[in-house]
Amino acid sequence: MQSVAWCAVVTQVFCGHIPKELFEDELIPLFEKCGTIWDLRLMMDPMSGYNRSFCFVTFVEKDGADEAVKQVTAALMHSTFVATTHRPTHCCLLNEV
Repeated sequence: MQSVAWCAVVTQVFCGHIPKELFEDELIPLFEKCGTIWDLRLMMDPMSGYNRSFCFVTFVEKDGADEAVKQVTAALMHSTFVATTHRPTHCCLLNEV
């Protein structure tokens, strides 16, 4: 017999054109204002040690991702920093009982 043990919808936000001198210590607090973060992956260039100008932020709830796009875009409108949402990723785990 199978039962659904846990099912959650997570939403990723893609952020491009991040200044190369920004790192997780500045990005995480910026996105935490919008909602609970599950994961932040800042793509790094191993040769230079700087970021590759984009990251993916996974929020626990879709509302957090939507708010991030609104707030981050508004807060950093003066730069070339861009935030766009991706479709939610559905994750369901099945337990055998």
